[in-house]
Amino acid sequence: MKFLLVAGDVNRIGGIEKYNKDFLSALIKTGARTILVERREGGALAKISFLLRFIGQFIKVRPDIIFCGHLNFAPVCLILKALFGTPYALALYGIEAIEINGLLRRNAVREARRVITISEYTKSLILKQFPEVKERIFMLPSAVDGSIFFIKEKNGGLIEKLGLTGRPTILSLARLSTPEHKGQDRVLKALPLVLEKVPDAIYLIVGSGKDDRVDAVLNEHPEL
Repeated sequence: MKFLLVAGDVNRIGGIEKYNKDFLSALIKTGARTILVERREGGALAKISFLLRFIGQFIKVRPDIIFCGHLNFAPVCLILKALFGTPYALALYGIEAIEINGLLRRNAVREARRVITISEYTKSLILKQFPEVKERIFMLPSAVDGSIFFIKEKNGGLIEKLGLTGRPTILSLARLSTPEHKGQDRVLKALPLVLEKVPDAIYLIVGSGKDDRVDAVLNEHPEL
């Protein structure tokens, strides 16, 4: 079986990039012939290059199915299906599924052979807008490589440095981003209630960037 996987740069740091990289690795391990076309960073020239490589590999390989790693690429998959009958699976992750606009994008969701989701939350967002795809949704949560991520002995020096000794700790590990809304502000809003019952609890936010919601909560609750 021949797969054509279209995705962003899988070597970039990010949840979607990691997801597509893991998916690519899994396809290769099955022994299936898998061709990857990546959308590299850049403006108009990078977009044109990606589109030409996408169509060129499609014509060369004539895959049995296309795996579309981002909603932005789905309209091309929709057009190729209309012209050649090639089915495609579309992965949706979170923020881009909150409100899917545009005729081509919406039709691309409707026409996908499979709509792949990573969580019940994303699934609910999709079904709210496209109840007709209920029987074609496939849940495939993000994977964790157990050879890289595993429980290690606690770093005593770090615990002491951050003042965590003996304290119940909540940790958010994600970039701060106003458009993406990672949810750190929700934890902060709930923290006063947590502290009423667990006064020595501490909340650590690890990640770069800026989230206006977090700033607003901290301004409202300077004691945090």
